[in-house]
Amino acid sequence: MKKLMWIQGFLPEKLNKKITEQCHKNNKELKLSERFLIYPLHISLKRTFVYADFEKTKETIRQVLERHHKFRCCRMRPYRIEKMLWLLFDYNEELIEIHKDLDETLYADQQIIIDEYDRQYLPHITLFHDEDIQKLDLMAAKLSQELSTECFTIEKIAIGSKEKDNEIIILN
Repeated sequence: MKKLMWIQGFLPEKLNKKITEQCHKNNKELKLSERFLIYPLHISLKRTFVYADFEKTKETIRQVLERHHKFRCCRMRPYRIEKMLWLLFDYNEELIEIHKDLDETLYADQQIIIDEYDRQYLPHITLFHDEDIQKLDLMAAKLSQELSTECFTIEKIAIGSKEKDNEIIILN
């Protein structure tokens, strides 16, 4: 079995709760799968990837993150891409630099491939995945009326895998 690792920036708890509640409320009639809503909402800083040695890879990631600072995200808006509904937000230079540094360093140190998703990185939060595109579009329309365009700061990053508990890193 492949050992998969993730690197995720967690939303502030208050905002996480607000978005999740809006999704649950609007989903009562649509009945989309809520599998992404059972976890803390997050921004993937790199696509989930296969690793060989968790501790060595985690240390590489920790070193990359120590070079960076917390970052702000602004202007969230629902965005459907294929069979997924995301909250897309504006690019942030610090976030893009973290993503690029992770890609390049993990490739150089661990030979972890930079895949197509990482090459065309769109900072987002995944809310729903469903075969019914019309339902996803309806949810997007409902959320676009309710979501504020407030900015938020990501300062808590989780590194984890199914085999290991999340390790939390706080950015400066």
